[in-house]
Amino acid sequence: MHSGGERRKLVDDDQRKRLLEGVGRNMVAVAGAGTGKTRSIVGRVLAALKKGMRPGELFITTFTEKAAAEIQERILDELAKEDDGGLLREMEESPASTFHAKALALLETFSVEAGLHPGMSVFDADAEERFYGEVFRLFMARALEDGSLDADCAALLAGVNIGPRRLEAAAAAYARMRSRAPGKPLEEALGSWPGPNELKKTATDTA
Repeated sequence: MHSGGERRKLVDDDQRKRLLEGVGRNMVAVAGAGTGKTRSIVGRVLAALKKGMRPGELFITTFTEKAAAEIQERILDELAKEDDGGLLREMEESPASTFHAKALALLETFSVEAGLHPGMSVFDADAEERFYGEVFRLFMARALEDGSLDADCAALLAGVNIGPRRLEAAAAAYARMRSRAPGKPLEEALGSWPGPNELKKTATDTA
């Protein structure tokens, strides 16, 4: 701002103006952090609404839930200033959301065509951890019951005093680490690990 309160012209003002006036055209905006991308997105949405488009005709999406919530909040705030209750309600029914949320909504709508269960939900990190724990406990219970757990493995676990809970935690950690380096051998992904014979020797030496 100048001392008189007049806004200083930015070097990309013309590009910003084209973003707002170019509703109905495909446009790509490349900008760094803190340069006003969110403001431009909100302005473009409001410009589209002023031209007669309805919220349900707009596809407003971003990468994170936080960014989507911020965009949605700013749009609703601007619509509230104009006291347009109808658009407000429509905007709340067709909110800005993440790519994953948009994809989930499409799959829920066309679940039969996609061959998916209508009651599907997002498998987030918490759900994944719970599911992994349940499957692992079921596996261990069956392995111990029917004797399918390798005898050497069972003896090794007993020798180094690794109970079911510690084993489950170790297996979960293994799965997380493996997912960070898909397609690589465990040794390459995690470094050098002691083999069964080394662990047995350690257990014997410390017994």
